[in-house]
Amino acid sequence: MVMLVLNKRRILGQLLDWFPRSRDDLVVVTARPATSGLDPRLLRERLRHLEVVDDYDGAETERLAARLCRAHGARLILTTSETDVVRAAHLRRRLGIPGQDVASATAYRDKFAMKSIAAAAGIPVAPMRIVSTEGEAAEFAREHGFPIVVKLPAGKGSIGQSVLSGWPELARFAARWRAAAARGEPKRLLAEGWIDAHMYHVDGLMDGGRVLHCWPSRYLHSQWATMHDSAPFISGMLPRGHEAFSFHAEFFQTGEGEIVLCEIACRVGGGRIVEAYQRAFGVNLYEAGLKGQAGRGGEIRASHTGERFGFASFAPLRGVLRDLPRTCPLPGVVAYSATGVPGRAYPGARSSTDEVASALIRLCGDDLLAELRSVEDWWTGSARWDVAAQRADLCTRGRAGRAAGPSTRGPAGPAADPCTRGGGGAAGLDEFRDRAGPASQRRMRDR
Repeated sequence: MVMLVLNKRRILGQLLDWFPRSRDDLVVVTARPATSGLDPRLLRERLRHLEVVDDYDGAETERLAARLCRAHGARLILTTSETDVVRAAHLRRRLGIPGQDVASATAYRDKFAMKSIAAAAGIPVAPMRIVSTEGEAAEFAREHGFPIVVKLPAGKGSIGQSVLSGWPELARFAARWRAAAARGEPKRLLAEGWIDAHMYHVDGLMDGGRVLHCWPSRYLHSQWATMHDSAPFISGMLPRGHEAFSFHAEFFQTGEGEIVLCEIACRVGGGRIVEAYQRAFGVNLYEAGLKGQAGRGGEIRASHTGERFGFASFAPLRGVLRDLPRTCPLPGVVAYSATGVPGRAYPGARSSTDEVASALIRLCGDDLLAELRSVEDWWTGSARWDVAAQRADLCTRGRAGRAAGPSTRGPAGPAADPCTRGGGGAAGLDEFRDRAGPASQRRMRDR
């Protein structure tokens, strides 16, 4: 059976193993970076057809995919990333191909649709409203109070997201919003109320609404803090006791113990979640998701090895990287990769997944946060930056609060001390650590 695979992940070599009949069955459209380190000529020999695309996220990719489906008689469309969820559903509808439909795909990508469905089912979500003008955003703020979170309904990686602490910030944001709309950028935004909570994610596999396997993990810091203040993106699996496709769900847990849905996606989570899950349960989530979409979900078997894993993704600061460790001596770290280039100037994190190094961590004890913090402490004591002056808007927001998304910063909201990642000079992070102390630093960004 011929299947079209839309792919932007670096899994093409594994894909050939997962689908032994790839020479006859697989038509692949892939982003060019996904072919890094591979010989396209050899890939073409092992696939029915291969197209390598430079502007993968552009509209032409969908038109190309439609042409290939018709030319090769594709009967299924398989995806691996958030970029492809909705456009694959539109292709299926247009070409009469079975699989996830547009309504389902939209519910997993549009956060307003997603949370409206969840709320109707009795699942707690943050107060929210679609806003298209400053007046509508102001009305929402008057009704629910500051801080408020404003973002693209179908955004990802915290890109395009703002946390507004009061009326002056709302006025400045509105001016930028109007200018962006004049340039043709989306005018429709999602406003959400602030939630004072810790943040967790649950990753696993689902088939027809039935969860086949899953496991919860906790973030040490918020993705907002990673993007806007370069806090390390760190997560670890909780100890025990706490048509198939992969899913990645995020939740808040308030101080009162209430669980509130942040969002859920019908794709694999970012960072090194795939590696952590495979080591813990013997299942590659990309493989499981693709096989599930291809009707081969019965082949998937998850078995807990008895071990737990987490990951750390170290974001670039806004400044010049002077030095970073090439190896990690910590006993719990089972894999470490450094990609940052000393001497290069970085603009800071553009999304919550930007990184200059990352680590995969074997977790051994019951004190999860202590294990995750030990990794962060090692990194902040080892990397050296000349840190540029912090942006004025960042210094009004800070990264204070708890270990979660933008709605999880602690009672003071986002107005706590912002300049917590070092000033000028190579000491950078150490200067902050000496000034604020580890305990003070952590109170501002996690609990």
